Amino acid sequence: MMNKAQTFVPLAVGAALFLIAAAWALPTWNFVISIGLAKGLAVLGLVLMMRAGLVSFGQGLYYAIGGYSVGLMVNLWKINEAILLLIAPVVIAAATAAVAALLLSRYRDIFFAMLTLALSMLLYGLLVKSVELGGTDGFNIRGVTLFGLPLSGPARFNGLAILILICFTAAITVWYFGKTSLGRLLPGIKDNEIRVEYLGASANKTIYVSYILAAVLAALGGAMSGILVAHVDPEMAFWATSGEFVVIAVLAGTGNIFTPFIAALALEFVRTFAYQHAPNSWQLVLGVIILSMILFLPTGLGGIRFGKRKTTTVEAGKKHEANHRSKEPRQAVRRGNCRKRRECRHHVWDDLGPDRHQRRRQNDVYQHDYRLSGPGLRFDPARRTGNRRAFAASDHPPRRCQVISDPAIVQLTDSN
Repeated sequence: MMNKAQTFVPLAVGAALFLIAAAWALPTWNFVISIGLAKGLAVLGLVLMMRAGLVSFGQGLYYAIGGYSVGLMVNLWKINEAILLLIAPVVIAAATAAVAALLLSRYRDIFFAMLTLALSMLLYGLLVKSVELGGTDGFNIRGVTLFGLPLSGPARFNGLAILILICFTAAITVWYFGKTSLGRLLPGIKDNEIRVEYLGASANKTIYVSYILAAVLAALGGAMSGILVAHVDPEMAFWATSGEFVVIAVLAGTGNIFTPFIAALALEFVRTFAYQHAPNSWQLVLGVIILSMILFLPTGLGGIRFGKRKTTTVEAGKKHEANHRSKEPRQAVRRGNCRKRRECRHHVWDDLGPDRHQRRRQNDVYQHDYRLSGPGLRFDPARRTGNRRAFAASDHPPRRCQVISDPAIVQLTDSN
């Protein structure tokens, strides 16, 4: 773990410094970089949920909560300090997610996705119908400062630097959460939730905590988007925004923490270039690029591996089994159209031992040997009558199955 920490933290620091240098060198692209990183925060929380096999179509709910919290505090209560504007969305989103997760943590698969989408659309309908919340036009956000330092408008670079710092902190937090006991349970819940429960862990608790963390990340992204873009509207809670987060998460994959930000930035840059060069068909260009990435990178950007890939335990076992089988004599020949079947490697397979029926008889003997009568086979009353007294090893001598030349005969003999 220490070696991974020594590798991950410097890499995260290098990525943050690179983004700051790119924002300083390309001031005209600060707006696009800001939107990409803000969406990357929301996608990072979504990727965290996807590690447990859950896809949330309601991340726009907390994205809008973050943006509208900032808009209401600036316009109604005249609070312009960035620290307060960032703390309030985190508290509100965490409280909302804590209540919603009580219900959502009990559901899986499509039911979880549809419930999150329903909650997001409830907020969208409330924002559109309410004139006090800006209606369909939303709010303009101006004059946000950090200790007197402006963060938006011509000084957007200052706000972008704060956003990069928040992204760095979020990446470190999610990485550390993945090393905790709860974080390690997420892939187990995706593979087999029943086994996780049998181990004594609570899958609902793990999903509950992960959902709250994902909500906080989305709220931070929405708050920073409202500050840097200087505007919020109900589209932040619309299903299209949540669907865009899902698309970015699919492109990013779940194998790396940096890929949500990379995928979000790449999508924003592609969208900008497509709109500039094909203003009437930029959606088509964007869709073709997304489908191509899904086709050629089914595991997302997180599935890309550089250098020699480590061999997993399953692959090592298969390789050992293949090597072991190759050394066995070839005794069976498959019927086929090849004239030289005995020389053709495609029609010859190794002798894998007893056939299917013989293996079935052996398994039946192993499972039901206590019911048989004969030398060395005794009926164990403890298995039928519930007698719990301990039997000596001599009462049940170990037995093994031997396969003789005739595959239809299975003989039971004592090992000693």
